[in-house]
Amino acid sequence: MLRMRSPILVGVLISLLSSPISAGFVLDIQEIGSDVVATGSGTINTLDLFKTANPQGRNADFSPSFWLITGPTVAVANDAYFGFVYAGPTSIGPGPGGEANAGSGDLVGISFNSNFIYLDPGYVSGSPLNSTATWTNRTFATLGLTQGSYVWTWGAGANADSYTLTIGAVPEPSGILLTCFALLSVFTQRKRSQL
Repeated sequence: MLRMRSPILVGVLISLLSSPISAGFVLDIQEIGSDVVATGSGTINTLDLFKTANPQGRNADFSPSFWLITGPTVAVANDAYFGFVYAGPTSIGPGPGGEANAGSGDLVGISFNSNFIYLDPGYVSGSPLNSTATWTNRTFATLGLTQGSYVWTWGAGANADSYTLTIGAVPEPSGILLTCFALLSVFTQRKRSQL
């Protein structure tokens, strides 16, 4: 029977597993039945960005070479954040894109080519966000989405953040969990060799 005798290893594993994983905002888009469904959650750090009000509004919509927005399907006023140069792709497919048929939660959007992040008016940096959008009777092919994982990053230091988009693919396991499994494996092998 294997007994863990190393309080340091146990402490490291507990610390890694209990630490919050900061991933910014994460949006997952899947084909579910005959629909394409986007579900997102997380937070966005806006502290180093400039804000401008956009009274004309935005709604759940996307144009694969320009923007992706989830949330309400009717145009709502929003704040556009700018003043950063992010690292990330400038397209998520060949198009044509289109407006969502249904959506809920917070308005969350990112512009791929003009360096804007769109959020509900008065969003407080780091507050929780939840946002959905559904394109009924559509597929990745008819919307012109390219499957894969896309990451946009901006900011530096404590204000660095990211927006992660996964289209159709299963996200990779967390690096922290992989580290835990590796440490546990090394510890187990070490104990077996001592027996």
